[in-house]
Amino acid sequence: LQHFPTDPDIARLRAEISRHTGRTTEALDALQTAVMLKPDDLSLRKSLAATYEERGAWQDALDERLSILKYFPTPPEQELLAVAATAIRAGQLTIAEKACNTVLEMQPENGQANAIYGELLHARGEDEKALLHLTRATTLSPDLPAPWLVISRIYRDQGNETFSIDT
Repeated sequence: LQHFPTDPDIARLRAEISRHTGRTTEALDALQTAVMLKPDDLSLRKSLAATYEERGAWQDALDERLSILKYFPTPPEQELLAVAATAIRAGQLTIAEKACNTVLEMQPENGQANAIYGELLHARGEDEKALLHLTRATTLSPDLPAPWLVISRIYRDQGNETFSIDT
């Protein structure tokens, strides 16, 4: 990078190598540089958000995911769901709810959206409502592990070990 400090592709390569070798701080530095040099490259921004998530820097990841939405007149469902999932982990439940509701209004049968919305409701302590969405998610998208895990966690937290294990 020191020989090509203004080349975003070199910065991207450095970031990928750093990520794959467990050096997330270096990966973040390289990705931040690459995004600065090429701010409209959404793949760079998504990589930066994912690296923040790997690091557990949820608010930074959310900020980056929200910046991605600005590039779309109507954000794609996957981008909205990525915002929602990250917002839950960042403790920004209102943002998560808005993103989930946008997807669910367009696609009420979206298993991933129901799963994330169920996780959001669980984070709010609304476990009965959460179980409805999570159960629906398992019916719509039985291969998604997240709703099964949250259902199990709810039952465990309620002291119902039998249902927790069966789930």
